[in-house]
Amino acid sequence: MRCKICGAKLRKEGDICKSCYEEYCKEEALEKDTKEILKLGRKYLPKYQLTRYGDWYIIFVIILIALISQKQILLSILCLLFSLIALIVALFWTKKRAVNTTCTFYEKKIVFQSKPKKKTIAYSDLKDITYYQNFFQKIFHLGDIQFHPESGTYLLGGFEIKDVPDIEENWEKIQEIIQTKKEV
Repeated sequence: MRCKICGAKLRKEGDICKSCYEEYCKEEALEKDTKEILKLGRKYLPKYQLTRYGDWYIIFVIILIALISQKQILLSILCLLFSLIALIVALFWTKKRAVNTTCTFYEKKIVFQSKPKKKTIAYSDLKDITYYQNFFQKIFHLGDIQFHPESGTYLLGGFEIKDVPDIEENWEKIQEIIQTKKEV
């Protein structure tokens, strides 16, 4: 007989091998973990979001100046309208994503949720966490945190929560939680 999950040859009769059964038990234990320690959300600050798109403002102003210098008034007005619509859509989209993004620390796991996506990493499977800030994030006391799993890259198995408020304070809390959970 063979394991129904991984296809490994079984010594005894059964449906799954010992390795797959242990993985299943581990996932069950993580699923039952509901004791919340810390919950972080993505912060939406309109002033910060407007500064993020500064390079786009420069491009649109250059195009607008070029069109006006060529006496293309109608195209200038269309360019201005297009740039305003693009900015409004970008701000709306960013706010929608920020409202629906959370990172929750439980007793045995970390759960990242950004609707419709949900990723879970057990503390035992966590290799490293990093945080960074760009120039404007420093001004607004925001930062991005990446969670790197033991196997694979953070892009495939890990996750990143952007624009975490009060990053220095929250970073210390996260470090403390992960250090105590890794020691257990």
